[in-house]
Amino acid sequence: MNAMGNGKWMTYAELGELIGGTPEAGRQIALRLKLRKQVGNEDKRVRVWVEEDTIPRRANRPTPVQTPVDEPVQTLVHQQERMREINALQAHLETLERLLVQQREDHTDEVDQLRKDLEHARHDISQWRDDANRERQRANVMFNQIKDLTDKLDQLHRDRQVDIDRLRAALEDARRPWWRRLMGR
Repeated sequence: MNAMGNGKWMTYAELGELIGGTPEAGRQIALRLKLRKQVGNEDKRVRVWVEEDTIPRRANRPTPVQTPVDEPVQTLVHQQERMREINALQAHLETLERLLVQQREDHTDEVDQLRKDLEHARHDISQWRDDANRERQRANVMFNQIKDLTDKLDQLHRDRQVDIDRLRAALEDARRPWWRRLMGR
């Protein structure tokens, strides 16, 4: 496998293990260092060419250490300035709390008014429904009365027609000569 002198072909996992990291760390190092890569014939895993001096040089490189930042020395002026800022923020917080309480009260009043309006609307709807039911009953009664009167009128019309037919027959009979009436012809 050593085709090019002092180095060797390694998988990303092996490279990651060599640097003390994960296979992904090995892949990232290979990308950063622009190492040559090729796909294996048997297992189709990617291998990268790593020179022997590349990794020790990377591993021995000192890592920068961040020194902690010291907080500035607190003088009396700084403390007074901070206290003024804290007092201003507390005053602002109290103002916001008062506004919140006021808004809650306003909201409560508004909700109460809406509930009263809703109750009034429900009461109105109930009255309108009762009025509509009473009117419907009155209309039904009137309809039944009209129907009864129509039926009576029809009956009277039939009775009158029978009377008219009877009177016509009597008139026809009265127009015949008396001797035919007597003989029954």
